Amino acid sequence: MSIVLNGFTVDPSLAALMSRTDWGGKRTDARWLDRFPAHPACEGGRVSFVQFCSPEWATRENEALRDPKLAALLGKPSTSYPPGDFDPNAGYLIGFTGEADSAILVDLRPSTPRIIYDCFANSDLFYATAFSSLDEFVRFYRDQCSD
Repeated sequence: MSIVLNGFTVDPSLAALMSRTDWGGKRTDARWLDRFPAHPACEGGRVSFVQFCSPEWATRENEALRDPKLAALLGKPSTSYPPGDFDPNAGYLIGFTGEADSAILVDLRPSTPRIIYDCFANSDLFYATAFSSLDEFVRFYRDQCSD
């Protein structure tokens, strides 16, 4: 199954996960939340949950990524929480770490695409790296979720 989000064809291994019945739903167990740690300044100390969007939902969410009015949600570069920012012309949204606008994204800027997320930095918006490659994410997902 081919999935296109924000103008990019989703990697086939990720598209296969997105087509699974266990893809959606909120994950609140420690295995998932530990992969998406909150920024130390986060008042709650943790992201609320990890939730992935169905292909249809992700398509709707990705339609707004390049809207200039939403540029404030793109973060800013950070060496402490790399990459810090997200380039909407080089990636796509696949889920959320809690509230609306707290995105989980596939960042296509590095030679090996990675999974980044809003780490709840409170006063400053930063995206941190949850998985340094799609292969790492796919392996982790398969280890956590049964077929």
